[in-house]
Parts: sequence; structure tokens; C-alpha cells
Amino acid sequence: MKLNNTKIVILSLFIVGLVLYFTSFKGPFLWDDYQLVVENQYIKDWHFIGNILTQDLFKGSGEGSNWYRPLVGVSYAIDYSVWGLNSVGYHLINLLLHISSSIFLYLLTLRLVRLKTFAFLASLIFLIHPVPTEAVSYISGRTDLLMVFFILLSILLLMKSLEISSNKSRKLCLIFSYSSYVFALLSKETAVIFPVLLFLYLYAYSREKQTYKYSLTTTLQKLWPYLALSALYIVSRLTVFNFYNVLMVSKDNFVYGAGIFGRFLMFLKALFIYYANLILPLNLHYRMETSFPITGLDIHVIFSGLILVAFIAASVFFWRRKPIVSFAILWFFFALIPVSGIIIPINFIVGIRWLYLAMIGPIIGLAVLLADAYSKPKTNKYLKAFVLALIGCYLVFLAVLTVNRNDKWSKPAVFFEEMVRFYPADGRLHNLLGIELIKTDPQRGISEFEIAAKLKPDFATPYFNLGEYYKNRKEFDQAIGYYQRAIATDKNFIIAYTAIASIYAQQKEYDSAVNWLYRLLEIIPDSWKVYSQIGDVYYLDGDLSKARDAWLKGLSLDPKNQIIWGKLKKIGP
Repeated sequence: MKLNNTKIVILSLFIVGLVLYFTSFKGPFLWDDYQLVVENQYIKDWHFIGNILTQDLFKGSGEGSNWYRPLVGVSYAIDYSVWGLNSVGYHLINLLLHISSSIFLYLLTLRLVRLKTFAFLASLIFLIHPVPTEAVSYISGRTDLLMVFFILLSILLLMKSLEISSNKSRKLCLIFSYSSYVFALLSKETAVIFPVLLFLYLYAYSREKQTYKYSLTTTLQKLWPYLALSALYIVSRLTVFNFYNVLMVSKDNFVYGAGIFGRFLMFLKALFIYYANLILPLNLHYRMETSFPITGLDIHVIFSGLILVAFIAASVFFWRRKPIVSFAILWFFFALIPVSGIIIPINFIVGIRWLYLAMIGPIIGLAVLLADAYSKPKTNKYLKAFVLALIGCYLVFLAVLTVNRNDKWSKPAVFFEEMVRFYPADGRLHNLLGIELIKTDPQRGISEFEIAAKLKPDFATPYFNLGEYYKNRKEFDQAIGYYQRAIATDKNFIIAYTAIASIYAQQKEYDSAVNWLYRLLEIIPDSWKVYSQIGDVYYLDGDLSKARDAWLKGLSLDPKNQIIWGKLKKIGP
């Protein structure tokens, strides 16, 4: 079948995507989803749109981060307006973004290949490969989905501007292309590498298609608006939207006390994992970690370093001889630079979802090389058939792995049991497994919490979760006891204070509730949220004067806080 009809290709990609990711719709909110969606007050009321656009991603749940990704927050707000807290809708949007990016990839590859079938093959590999499951099946993975969606759309619109004769239409395409890049930046910081990736694509396009004449001057003329947007973003990110010192490098920040060379060694070791999972993703799991290489004599570092040197040499050698090879190699490595951890701190060293952008270059490169080989009349037809059969088997292999990964993402208990098998000494993972098990098997859940506390003695969360379990059973004395153990383990464990206050308020012991909240103020004296909660307790006790005073104090700390304004309206002037 000749895939000349773009509509058939698009329909095929939609069908394949829905079949492969259907099980992901069953997945509940998981891990960061609770902070970003379930507990995020900003996405539940459009009055907070200003907060979403000016504050960090986690602020709506009362927590803090240095992630300025307002478009992600806006997308969740739209989701909440449509689906409420039905996780199926959020999963559907994630999948539609992934399928759309696959379509964009098809259209971009189509501009480079001689046979359209191989453009379809590129989009199929991208759609079917299990690496993106971490971004697609995990609601919080939307950051990567939005970033890649808008990066590919931006390239596509720029290419469209080069192909049309109407001056008005060309300018319109360019405006939308620039806007798409801005949206990519507002989705994830990694998008700042986009001008480099765009340069690589333009160079490959100029050598594969003669319709665009490459020169450094003309290409820079195309790139300067994107470079200007990148510079503006970097400056604003380091100043106005620098919530927790984005460039902070300290000895307490993961591996950042090891120096530039040590972090480079760590990146080489991470690269080994990326190589393996891009080709044979047999051992995928979330938060793939690895031991820190003490020296460059680590076998994985040596092997990965040799591959890196070979790839760099190949990209130089083929720059003019076969530019698509250089494009594939350089896109892969440049896309990983922002998450390499060499200079800018990242939350962990190996993130399989970071391959989502990086894998695009090698996939396009493979499609172009195969199309070139198949377009040559001298290529043996039996060899062609054999290679196509191998590719078909590989696609089936990837599809099976993807369905399997999606099934695990849809079952949190299974997901965390797998994680615990990989990292049995990780107390945090035992705690997360306990959260899931306690819903269906309380004894096993309690046991996992106890293991978590034993493995990590300074870890207060398992005690808090035990308190939550007994609170839900209305065994309030035991619940308060575990909350207090959490505080004894970590006096700054804020939610334990509010949990105790909540129980006392529920039992109408309002003085005790207020006392615990004032104890919390000793730790976070500038928290509008605590003053808001103190006002709530006084309101329940019928003391409207003290309720107003507490809310006004909270308002003095955050004058634009719509939550407190709403409470004040209830009691009038």
C-alpha cells in the first residue's frame, strides 16, 4: 500500500496510538499528580490564572519549586474545567499530544525522505516506542509532551513559511512559529536548546532538498528571532522567575559537590543507559538511577565515552558527505545537554522521559538513510524484503513493551512493587508502595510504612501516612500519636501540624487546634495559608472577630490571595 494520502497516515497513527495506550486511561493520579492536579487550588478556579502565569508549577498546592512552566498549569486548569478530577480526561489529552507530535514528525520527515513510507515509519517508531510511556501515561509527564509538541510545530510552521509564495501567509506562519517556540519554553526549560536543533534541521533540509539554499548567513537570519526569544527567556528565568536560585550548585545538591569533571563522568554513565534503552528498551522503569563513578575507570563510563568520541568523529566526517548522519547524532546529544546535569542542577541524573526530545533526531536520520537505500535500483530486492520484515518485527516488539509499560503505569501497586524490586533499600519507595497497598491490604501497607521508617530514620512521611490511615478509620488518638511521631522525626514536617489541628477542630476542641497551628507559625511565620487555617478554626468556633483578624493577617502576607478574599466576603465588613 502506498501511503500517499496524508489523511490515511494521520488516521492510522490515531488508531495505533489509541490501541497502544488504551490501558493508560485506567491509571489514577500518581505521585506528583496529587500536587499538580488533585491538591492544586489554582487550576480549580480561573480567578487564579494570574497566579498560574507568574508563580512556580507547584505553588497551587502550597509547595514550592523552581519550575516555571505556566502553560502546563493552564492545560491542567482547562482539563479541570472539562473533566474535574476524572483522571481519564487528563490521560486522553496526554495521548492526543503524543499522537499529534507523531503526526508533526511525519510531516517533518516527509520533507527529507525520497519515499513517503519511511516518513510514516519514523512517526510509527516514535509513536510505538516505549520510552515515551513515562511522559504519556504519567499525567505529570505533560511537561515533555507540550514542549515537544510546540517544538515540532514551530519547525513545521517555519518550514511552511519557506515553501509558500504569499508574503502575508509567510509572515503569519513565522508569527505562529515564534509563538509556538514561546509556548515550548513555557512548558519546560529544556526547550531553550531549540535554536540549535532548528539549525541542525535546516542544514539537513538544505542538503537533502535543494529548495532551500544553505548558508550560515541566511540560516542565522532565520534563527535570530528564536535566539532573541531564548535570550529573553534566560534573562527572565534568572531574574523575575528565579524562584529558588535556578543556578544553585552546592555540595548538598545531589552530585553537584563532585565538580564539573565528576558530573561529566556521571553524564557519560547516564548516556550508556540512554543508548541501551533507545535501541533495546527491555529494562525500563521510572527514576532509573545509577551509582556515581568515582573515577573514569568505570566500565560504563569508558564504553560510553568511546561511543561519544566515535559519534563526534562521525558527525564531523559526514557533515558534508552525508549531513543527515550528522543531524541525527548532534540532535540526540544537544537535546540532552540541558538535562545532562553538568552545569545546571537537575532533580535526578537519569530520566528516560528526557529521551522524548532526543530520540527524534536518530529516528528521522534512520528513516532518511533507509529511504535512500531503498530508492537505489541496485539494492537487492530480497535484502529489501528482509530488512522490512526485521523492521516489522522490531515494531511489534516495541508495541508489546509499550502495552506492558502502560499496564504497569495504570496499576500503582504493581508500579511501585517493581520499583521496590529495583531499589529495595529506598525507604521512599517502600513508603509509596505502602500508600497503595494500604487501600486493599492494610497489613502489608502498614508493614511497608514500617520498613520505610526503618530504612530512613529521618523520614517522617511513613509516620504521617500511618496517622492518615488511622484518621480515616476514625481512630483519632492513634492518628495523633503517629502525627506526633512524624513531628518528632522532623520538626519541620508541616502537614503533620495541620493534620493534628484538623482532628481537634473536627472534635470541636478548637483551642487545641489553634495551639497546634500557632506552633506551626513558629516554623513558617510568613505563611498566609496557616493564618487562613487559624481563621477557619475561629470561624467554626463562632468567633468571627478573631477569624477576621487571622484572615487579614494572612492577606497582609499575600494581598492578592483570592482564597482569603472569598472567606472575608462570607462574614462581611
